[in-house]
Amino acid sequence: MAITVDEITAVVNDLYLDAFPQFIAYNAPFLRVLRENGETKQGGNRIKLDLLYQANKGGFYNKYERFNFDAEQNITATYFDWRQMYVPITYAGIEALQVEGPEEAKSFIDAKVRAASIRAAEILMSAFLKSGAPGAAEMESLEHLLDDTTLVSSDTSFGTLDKSTETWLKGNVVDLGGSTAAPTYANIMKGWVKAADDGMNPDLILMGNNAFGSYLAMEAQKVQYIKTDEADTGFSYATFNTQRVIFDRHVPEATVAGSRMFVLSMPTIDFIRHRSDDMKMSPFSKLQDRDVYVATITLTGNLVCTKPRDNAIIHNFDATKVV
Repeated sequence: MAITVDEITAVVNDLYLDAFPQFIAYNAPFLRVLRENGETKQGGNRIKLDLLYQANKGGFYNKYERFNFDAEQNITATYFDWRQMYVPITYAGIEALQVEGPEEAKSFIDAKVRAASIRAAEILMSAFLKSGAPGAAEMESLEHLLDDTTLVSSDTSFGTLDKSTETWLKGNVVDLGGSTAAPTYANIMKGWVKAADDGMNPDLILMGNNAFGSYLAMEAQKVQYIKTDEADTGFSYATFNTQRVIFDRHVPEATVAGSRMFVLSMPTIDFIRHRSDDMKMSPFSKLQDRDVYVATITLTGNLVCTKPRDNAIIHNFDATKVV
């Protein structure tokens, strides 16, 4: 007997909806790291982001000198807009008619849900790793959050604040100088020391596919194995100063000037979701005039950073160069 619309909706809700964020993270290493670092959920009209900043008065004094207790305005928070994402799950009526039995039904639904998770990961990573400021409906990008106003000079906003006036919100941007520069250890270190300048060591390097391949090729030349069974020709991961190096094809590197690498302090970066719309699914419904059924999974949230100056963007290098 063919599976019904209500049965498909019930199976997706019962077996897949809670696991959908895991499916998405499986398709994008950076999303996986965000998930590992914990998930923050809020409500309200906007995202309130508490900022890591201290500007109280203080200093040295001599004997009977007066302390400075003058009133001072400290900015401790900013507000980001909620952004919404959707991904549809669709099937044709004939597909449901061809499904017989619970095992076939589960396999049929599994393929549809996993295809939707791949698309959701694509949507999120395209936004998070795009060059420039986010579009009108898009979530924040790492570049816009961590910029020092040189890469995205047309939009210096940081939530409801502005980096051009609140300069302590600026991140670090390292220009490697052009086509003669490669993603070497020494060049990545230039971003590392900038990001670590405030006392917190970065814990993740994010780069594009080409830069990752070049970095591995250069680092492999330095590896000395004590025993032959310690050699790993697959290189499923890499490290920098004992911290993880991951890659994503959405990191810009199509041109030398547009190439990017990110040196990140992940405790300062969060993907905040609305508690009432975090992978919320609508029931399947039939489209008018077509034998097609559609359900949508929606997510309301945004990418934020509490302390941009503990992170760095490295740019202007040849991602394919090996030296």
